[in-house]
Amino acid sequence: MKYLIICLPFVCQFLVGYSQSIAVDNVSSEKFTTIPYSILDSSAIENWYGFYSDEDVRISSNGKFFSYSISNKPKKRKTLVVGTVVGGWKKEVIGGSAICFYENNKKYVYVIKDSLYFLDLTNKNVEVIGIKKWIQPKNSIGKWLAWQTSDEKDELVVRNLIDEHEFKLGHSNFCSFDEEGTVLWYTVISKEGAQVVTSVMRIKLDNGNATRVWQNTNSEQKLLGCVLDGSGKRIAINISEKGDGNSIWYYTEGMPNALPIANQKSPGISGGLQLATAFDFSPDGHYVFINLEKPKIGRMPDSLSKLNIWSYRDTVLQSKQLQRPFDNDLESPILKSVISVNGDSVIQLKQGFGDLVDAFPTSISRFVVIKKDANGDRLWQARENPASFWLVSLQDGKRSLLPIKGANSKTWFSPDGIYLLYYDSEKQGNYFSYELATGKTINLTGMLPSFLFSKEEDNYYPAGYVFPFPSPVGLAGWLKDKSAVLVYDNFDIWQLDLQGQKKPINLTNGYGRQRRIKLRLTISAQETLICLNDEKPLLLTAFNMQSKENGFYRKKIGVKGDPELLTMGPYTYFHSDLAVYQFPLHKDPGMVPLKAAKADVWIIKRGSATNAPNYFLTRDFKSFKQLTNIQPQIRYNWLTAELISWSQPDTIIGQGILYKPRNFDSTKKYPVIISFYALPFSQWLNQFPVPHYTNDGFIDIPWFVSRGYLVLIADVIFRQGKMTECGYNTLVSGAEYLSKFPFVDANRIGISTHSRGGQIAYYTVTHSSLFAAAFVGAGASDMVSSALELSGGIKKTNSRFSTSETYYGGNIWQRRERYLSESAVLNADKITTPLLIFHCMNDMTMPWEQGMEMYLACWRLNKKCWLLEYDGAGANHSVAGKDAKDLTIRTTQFFDHYLKGLPAPKWITSGVRASRKGFETGYESVESSINP
Repeated sequence: MKYLIICLPFVCQFLVGYSQSIAVDNVSSEKFTTIPYSILDSSAIENWYGFYSDEDVRISSNGKFFSYSISNKPKKRKTLVVGTVVGGWKKEVIGGSAICFYENNKKYVYVIKDSLYFLDLTNKNVEVIGIKKWIQPKNSIGKWLAWQTSDEKDELVVRNLIDEHEFKLGHSNFCSFDEEGTVLWYTVISKEGAQVVTSVMRIKLDNGNATRVWQNTNSEQKLLGCVLDGSGKRIAINISEKGDGNSIWYYTEGMPNALPIANQKSPGISGGLQLATAFDFSPDGHYVFINLEKPKIGRMPDSLSKLNIWSYRDTVLQSKQLQRPFDNDLESPILKSVISVNGDSVIQLKQGFGDLVDAFPTSISRFVVIKKDANGDRLWQARENPASFWLVSLQDGKRSLLPIKGANSKTWFSPDGIYLLYYDSEKQGNYFSYELATGKTINLTGMLPSFLFSKEEDNYYPAGYVFPFPSPVGLAGWLKDKSAVLVYDNFDIWQLDLQGQKKPINLTNGYGRQRRIKLRLTISAQETLICLNDEKPLLLTAFNMQSKENGFYRKKIGVKGDPELLTMGPYTYFHSDLAVYQFPLHKDPGMVPLKAAKADVWIIKRGSATNAPNYFLTRDFKSFKQLTNIQPQIRYNWLTAELISWSQPDTIIGQGILYKPRNFDSTKKYPVIISFYALPFSQWLNQFPVPHYTNDGFIDIPWFVSRGYLVLIADVIFRQGKMTECGYNTLVSGAEYLSKFPFVDANRIGISTHSRGGQIAYYTVTHSSLFAAAFVGAGASDMVSSALELSGGIKKTNSRFSTSETYYGGNIWQRRERYLSESAVLNADKITTPLLIFHCMNDMTMPWEQGMEMYLACWRLNKKCWLLEYDGAGANHSVAGKDAKDLTIRTTQFFDHYLKGLPAPKWITSGVRASRKGFETGYESVESSINP
């Protein structure tokens, strides 16, 4: 019983935590804490609340009201909050989700489960309506709302949110607005005698005039669904009729009713193909994109042997074929096709293996671009057999070979349908315009440095490095008059004249590159090819790659000079997806500023490493009024973040973030954990790290810092073919640099990493005895077997040749010595660092055998090593739920023992027998003569 009295409180304290002590045990409390902040424990993790999602952020058109939601408050739910931006009134709704403010600012609409709530913003009265579902127009928020009632009528109701007039449209199970909210399409279901009649209806919302456009003529005819064009004038109706297969009907404004344009017997449908459904309109509404289905393979005869024949000529490996046994060429059973609304011949856009639609038309619809890459799994052939691009006519299906090659090349149609813009990865990364009517091609950027518009691999390599045949940074948008396009280089924005008559203009005047500030449009998706209004200044988001500051600039198109600085600071406002590499470790790209429709008022979100993100109001992006103040970290031993730099032996300047606990005492010595990956983690200097359970090889930073650790997040920048060597240089030089500080315990420095970083960690512990402990999640230990293995979890489907050959600049036989020298398992006899491995058999990314190879080597050599493998978990390269909690406990106990000198738990000293799996955890610490 003495064992239970000593051990159980320790385990419970670890899991649940307590507020009077900030340590998980007495030793930690005495050695590393002086101020009574609470440690982060399981209760803190599971009850942590904040602004995780911005899905409920709304602002009224006059900018006087706004709403947001607080995630995980109460636990596992959320609280919707609506209030004024001035004056302090607010209303909290548990479980609510935002819909919209009325355009006239009189009411706010939200939903809780199966009820709509209309909150009067003047008298605060609430109208409640039971519903089954609701819908509003995409581009006309706050004007119309439709819902299906939850009573026995299943009635479709449409409300005008300006004058509150309603249309009641009868029993319906489908409705959809056009994008601008001028028309509603819906179905009406009724009975005529014994027959159930389904009608497709269209109502013009300005006058309430309703038109029936289609109705089933018999009980065998069934409505499968509808597809609308953006204008609301046209609809494609998918119909199924017993015995006759599927058909597609078309209606446009002015027709008396819908007419069939395609069925199973339509020209162009042959070879056993079957008509499936329509899935989209061309932007101008002249064509309907449809799917054709390939015939299904019948049942195999029992008389034949069932075996897999792996051939050296296979384009796609047998393992992948077995997972996709649709047909002989391994394509999806769905073939994208197109048909004119006039009902002409069906044209197959995808005709064979490797065909992908690279560009759909943007407004004027005459062509699509098909990229053909038939290399399959034989990716090493891409240099000799690059992808080709074909211009396909929507009118007659004619295909013309375009002067573009390479898998990383990219095409876009201009909004007026006159030009095809393309980036050619095999022609120095230049942009070209291709006149669709004549085929005339103009190099728009040939006078500029090669690969200026190609992605610099600054996520992996020294600044300025680009891969051979690289991808483009991307497009910003088209000018309103369609005469020019804005494109990004790695730092600035350029204006390109599509006719090639004007020289390229650096719109941001080289300001970004000179200062290493990445400038991007402030939109959520950089590939949204919007038509930009050149009369108004562009709002730009900015990220300084040196200081890691984030902020906003403004730039007027057509005005020479530098962009105007609005604000920059040590915060996270919004990181464009082209500026800062996002990764699950922190998950905080910020929020796109939200503007009021009829006022120059924006809601922005701002946070930092020490202050949780909150919402602010701004009118000029120079001054900010704080609207919320949620700081869940305030009661805990939180962290500070400091950008540090040091010299590496390979001439690269190492950089990283040093996190210290709030109660840091420079007179004490602290253990250190260096966490890293093959990416520049220092970009997250000013992001708020939301605490979570450690669910992979990356430790949770706040968790460990609150317990008295220093954590260094180190950038690893490597040269091609020398990833592990460069990573080793970073870790060793970083640890040596930290060791010079009087507050660092040089004998108690550990490392933690995952996946690609695991290869570096394994290499490091086989070449250095500097580290006191190492935690590695799903890393590669044997570069030869890793290249020759299949990944994809238990099913093992995918070749890894492309990954390894990209890293090393060649295959095993071309770079034999490099593959061998970076295979850490061959040097496992040199390991002196205790090693904790996390790797699951279901891992879809890194073969489980890589972790097992290292474990078996250490086991055979009697090296200190433990492998954590969770049953049925790890498919996503990580674990979740109770497994993540368990992994957090074990990694903490592991580092506590080797970096703090705490007693080792049973699972470390003597393990847990397989027969006790699920019954014993081995968490309890025990006195043992064994020195683990």
